[in-house]
Amino acid sequence: MNNVFAFHGSDHKCGTTMIAQSVAEAIATKEKNLKVLLINTSKDTSDVYCPNVTESLESIKPYLLEKLVDTEELVQKSQYKDNLYVIGGMKTPGISSSFHPDMSEYLLAAASNLFDIVICDSGSEIENSICIGSLFYANDIYMVVTQSEACLRAYEYMMGLYKSLNLPVRKLIINKFSRNAVNNKNIISSRLKFMPEDLITIGESLYGDKAELEGKTLYHLKDVKFKREIEAISKDILKRAGYGNI
Repeated sequence: MNNVFAFHGSDHKCGTTMIAQSVAEAIATKEKNLKVLLINTSKDTSDVYCPNVTESLESIKPYLLEKLVDTEELVQKSQYKDNLYVIGGMKTPGISSSFHPDMSEYLLAAASNLFDIVICDSGSEIENSICIGSLFYANDIYMVVTQSEACLRAYEYMMGLYKSLNLPVRKLIINKFSRNAVNNKNIISSRLKFMPEDLITIGESLYGDKAELEGKTLYHLKDVKFKREIEAISKDILKRAGYGNI
């Protein structure tokens, strides 16, 4: 299936969760006829912006291990709001080490037949088995960085591994983007080996703290520019999934 898309950050401060969930919410809001699943394949809970999630990877782990997931129950329990469905991550510290890549691949294979669009928040730690499984299965990967030197160096450190794994990286998202930063688009394009047309920028928002306090993504706050930038990514995903004429 070509309907599974992953977002992966070069470190845990990139804002990957905010972007992944905002994209899922944007698609679900704009396209009410599509069933959209957001799944957390990182090793953290990442439920800051979606409290009260009732289904999680941890809760279905025994069924993933035996490859006996009840798909009807999965759809029912993961429904979050209308046509948006959410499967959360890990609540118990350290439990992610007991997962295997084939468990997430099995789940995503099932999910790709149950939902029209599947968005994976894969976090930033590629050594996490559930994360690498989702990156292998995804049709496209949107890498996320910021302009900070530490973040860019972290990506550079992993470039050889990304290449050797032959990951289907589609675009590079530069989050919290500022035109005044030393590491501008041209520098990042050159350093991280992306064509300029494959760079996507998302500006710094003034509502970040408010989003965390209210348990909402920036997509649902009054940041018009952020919303426009997220919807551009959403359109790219819809087109790649074969819904370009919607």
